[in-house]
Amino acid sequence: MKIAITSNGKDLCSEISADFSSADYIILIDTSYLGNFIPIKNHHKHRIYDAEIFGALLIISYDVKKVYTGYCSQNGLRIFNRAGIKVINNSYGTIEDNLHKLNRDDFNLVQSN
Repeated sequence: MKIAITSNGKDLCSEISADFSSADYIILIDTSYLGNFIPIKNHHKHRIYDAEIFGALLIISYDVKKVYTGYCSQNGLRIFNRAGIKVINNSYGTIEDNLHKLNRDDFNLVQSN
């Protein structure tokens, strides 16, 4: 399964971003092989309007099934929900730490849709 994690940096040691629309990067990870990840620069974060909508559309184009972020607004949640993508809000810490939790089946953060 492909997941996306919003991030303040482009590697697995980076912190999960507190807000979806202001994330510097979106890290794409295939959970079948956690060592394989792709950092995508979030060029939409500087938009005055609709940064979250354009970011959501970018993630949808990569066939992601879940998104982990600090906070995603209702606009982003509606788009993800229509695309069948689960959003996990209240994610925090480093990506690497959270992936270890995922491996232990205890990546149970608050699900928002």
